[in-house]
Amino acid sequence: MTGSVNSKIVTVRLDILTLKDDPILQKIPGESLSNDQIKHALEAHYQTKTGLLEAFFEKNVLLLQWYPEEVDEAAESLHHEATGLVREKQYARASEKWKHALTLREDDIEYLYKLGLVLFELKQYTESIEFLKKAVEICPIHEKAHLILGITFLKLRNLERAEKHILECKRLNSRNVLAILNLGAVYSIQKQFDAAIKSFEEVIQLNNKETRAFLGLAKIHHLMHDPEKANKNFRKVIELAPNSKIADFAKRSIQMIASQVNEKSDQSLQNQEEQINKGIQYYLASDFKNAAKCYQNYLNFKPGDHYIWYLLGETQIRLGRAHEASDCFKRSVRLNDNRGLYYKSLGMTLYFLGEYEKAVQILKKAIELGKNDPLCHTLLGASLVKTDKLDDASEELTMAYKKIPTNVFALYQLALIQVQKNQKEKAIGFLNRILSKPINHNLKKQTKKMLRNVEA
Repeated sequence: MTGSVNSKIVTVRLDILTLKDDPILQKIPGESLSNDQIKHALEAHYQTKTGLLEAFFEKNVLLLQWYPEEVDEAAESLHHEATGLVREKQYARASEKWKHALTLREDDIEYLYKLGLVLFELKQYTESIEFLKKAVEICPIHEKAHLILGITFLKLRNLERAEKHILECKRLNSRNVLAILNLGAVYSIQKQFDAAIKSFEEVIQLNNKETRAFLGLAKIHHLMHDPEKANKNFRKVIELAPNSKIADFAKRSIQMIASQVNEKSDQSLQNQEEQINKGIQYYLASDFKNAAKCYQNYLNFKPGDHYIWYLLGETQIRLGRAHEASDCFKRSVRLNDNRGLYYKSLGMTLYFLGEYEKAVQILKKAIELGKNDPLCHTLLGASLVKTDKLDDASEELTMAYKKIPTNVFALYQLALIQVQKNQKEKAIGFLNRILSKPINHNLKKQTKKMLRNVEA
C-alpha cells in the first residue's frame, strides 16, 4: 500500500489481497467478499462530507482518491510563504501564516496538516491535535495526518486513540515503517509484548538497519527477563549506530544486565528453593501478593523456569491481573511448548480477556497435548460461540456436558447456540434444565431473563 499527496489530490493504492481479512469489512467468519463489496465497505469507512472521494480498481489494486472542492489563490500565497518559513525552521511564524490561510479556506487539508505538523514540532500537542483531527475528518485517507495524530496521542499517553490512528495509517500504507514502529511502542507500553515483538520484527523485515526496532526488542526482552535476547538486540543497536546516543544507552543497558546477572549468581541454591517453598505456602494460605513476590524473586534469578512462570500466572489470576497472568502463561509456553497444562491456563485467560480467536487455537492445542477435560472443552466451545462457529461449538459443549452433567455453564452456552439458530424449543429445554439444578444467583437471573425473551 502506498499513499501520496499531490496538488491537493490525495491518492492511496490498496492491495485487495491485504484487505480480505481487514476488520473494517465486518464480514461473517468464513465469508468471502467480492471486490465490489470490499470497495463499498471502504467507501463507507472513508466517507466525508467535504470534497470528493472516489474508488476504482486497477487490476488487483483499489485506488482511492480524494479531491478538494476548490482552491483559494490568496490562501495559497500564504501557504507558499509558510512553506518557505519552515525550510528556515521558523515554525512559529509559519504557523501564523497557515492560521491566516485557514481563515480564507478553512477546509484545506494541506494547510490543516502542515499547521498540525509545525505545532507538533513546537510541542504544542493539544493545538496540533485540533488541526490534525480536522484534516482526517475532511480527508479520511490522509496517511501522514493519521500518523502524526497517532504519534501525538502516544506522547500524551492516550494509547487507545494513538493505536486507532496509527493502525489507520498502516491500513493506508502497510509499509510505513514509522507507523509500525510506533505501533510497537504502543503495544510495549500496554505490556502486549507479543504484539509489540511482532511489530518490531515487521519493521526489521522492511528495514534491517532500523536501530529503534532493535532497541524496542531489547527493552521488551529485558522486561521479560530474557537477558540473552535483550543483549543480542542491544549489541545490534551498537553495531548499526556505534557513536550515537542510542548506542551509549545500549552499552549501559548491557552493563546493567551483566551486573544483575552477576548479583543473581551470588544467591545460593538454598535461597532459591526457599523462595519457591515460601511462594507455595503463601499461595496455600491465600496470601497471593506475597506468593507472587516470592515467585518473582526466584524468576529474577532463574528466568528460564517454565513451571514457576506457570505458578506465577496462577497467582496473578487470583489477584485479578488477567493481562499479567496471560504474559506469564505465554512465557511458560515459549519455554516449554509440550505441556498441555500451560496451554489450558493460557486459553482460559485469553477467553476471560475476550481474545476468543486466540483462545480457540490455544485450547485446541491444550486438548491435543492431553488436556482432554471438561473445562477445556467448555471454554473451547464458549470461544467458538463468540466467533460464530456454532456447529463446532455445539460439539465441544455437548462433549463437556456429557462428561459432567452438572456443567451448567456448558448448558447455558448450548442454550445461546439454540437461540442464535432460532431453535426456541431446544433453547427452552436447555434453560429449564439449568433452572432445575443448584446454581448461583447471577446465573439464575441471567437464565430466567433469557427464558423470558425466548418465550416472548
